[in-house]
Amino acid sequence: MLGRSRHISIRTILISTFLLLMVFPMIVITYVTYKKENEIFRDQVSGFMLQTVQQTQHALDANLEEIDRLTWPLLYSNSLQFVNERMDTPYKLVQATQRFRNYVLLELFRGRTNHIRSIYFINTNRAILTTESAFESFDRINQNNYAYITNQLKTSPLKIQWFSEKFSVIPTRSGFASSVHTSVLASRIVLDRNNAEPLGTLFIQFNDRFIHDVLKNVKIGRMGSLLLLDPSSGIVYKQESKLLDNPLISDALRSLPEGTSGTVTIADNMLLAYDTSRISGWKMVAVVPLDELTSSNQAILRTLLLIAALGSLISIFVSIALATSISRPVVRLSRLMSQATALSVCPRLARAFADLSLLFCRKGGDEEGGLSLPYCEAGQSRYTCHG
Repeated sequence: MLGRSRHISIRTILISTFLLLMVFPMIVITYVTYKKENEIFRDQVSGFMLQTVQQTQHALDANLEEIDRLTWPLLYSNSLQFVNERMDTPYKLVQATQRFRNYVLLELFRGRTNHIRSIYFINTNRAILTTESAFESFDRINQNNYAYITNQLKTSPLKIQWFSEKFSVIPTRSGFASSVHTSVLASRIVLDRNNAEPLGTLFIQFNDRFIHDVLKNVKIGRMGSLLLLDPSSGIVYKQESKLLDNPLISDALRSLPEGTSGTVTIADNMLLAYDTSRISGWKMVAVVPLDELTSSNQAILRTLLLIAALGSLISIFVSIALATSISRPVVRLSRLMSQATALSVCPRLARAFADLSLLFCRKGGDEEGGLSLPYCEAGQSRYTCHG
C-alpha cells in the first residue's frame, strides 16, 4: 500500500495535462499581446511627442520669420542712409542716434518693443548707434563675437541670422534689478540701396520673453522638459527639470545629428524627441520619462492580467470536470472487475484471459494497476485449478 501511494493517478495526470494545454497558451498569448501592444503604444507615443516638438518649432519659427519680415525695409529703403554721414562731433552723433532710435522703435519694430532689450547698428566706419541711453564705442564691444557674426552674415548677405546669448556683441550694462534678462540675438547686413554696398550691421538683442512667451504654455508631462539648443549644443532656452541633471541626457543632447528630426530612447526609460529649425538652425528638444507616457498602457496590462486570471480559473474548473468525467468510468470498471474476480469460477476462464493477465500484471499502483490486478488473480486461479 505504501508503494502504491507514490504513483500518480490518472485523474491527476489528466488535470495536469488539461491545465498545461489550456493555461500555458493563454499565458503566452497574454504576454505576447502585452509586449506587442506596448511596442505599438511606444511607437505612437514617440510619434506624438515628435509631432508636438515639430509644431512647437513651427510656432517659434513663425515668430522668427516675423522679425525677419520686419527688417525687410532695410533692404530697399533709404531710411538708414544717414548712417554714412560723418559723425565727428558729439552733436552729429546725438542727432544720428536719435534718428536711429526713432526709426527702429517707432517704425521698424513698432508693436514688438516689449520683446527687444536693445538694438545696435555698427557702420563701416565703426561708429555705433544704439537705442540705449548711453553711447557705445567700438573698442568696448566683444571683438571675437563681432568677427564671428560678420563672417557668418557674409555667407548669406540678404538673410537675417540668429545667435544665442553667448554671442552678444555689446555686454549688458548693470543697472537696477529686473526679471527680464538678455536672450537671443538677431543680426542682418544693411545694404546701400544705390550701390548694394554694405552700410553696416544691425544687431537686435532680445530679452528672455521673446522665446518664453512662445514656449511657456508647452508642458512636457509632469517631469519632462523642453529645451532649445544652438548648433553647438549650447542651451538657448530650457524648462527646469531634474531630468537635465542626468549625464546620459547631457551626452544624448551633445550627440544629436545636425539638421534632422527624430526620437531617441535613453536607457530604455526616457524619451527624447528633437527637431531642427530651418530658420535658425536651433534644435527644439523634449525630454520625458517613458513611465509618464506609458502609464495609460498599464490599464491595458491590468485588463489583460484580469482576463488571463479569469481564463485560468475557468480552465482549472474545466480541467477538473473533464478529468473527473474521464477517470470515473475507469475507476468504476476497476472496482467491478475486482468483484468479478472474487465471484468467478475457474473452468470458465480461457487461455487468452491468462495471457492478458501476464501482460497487465507488470503495472500497478494507479487505476491501470487496479484494472490489471483482477486479471492477474484470475489467471493465477486458472493455473491453480488445472494444477
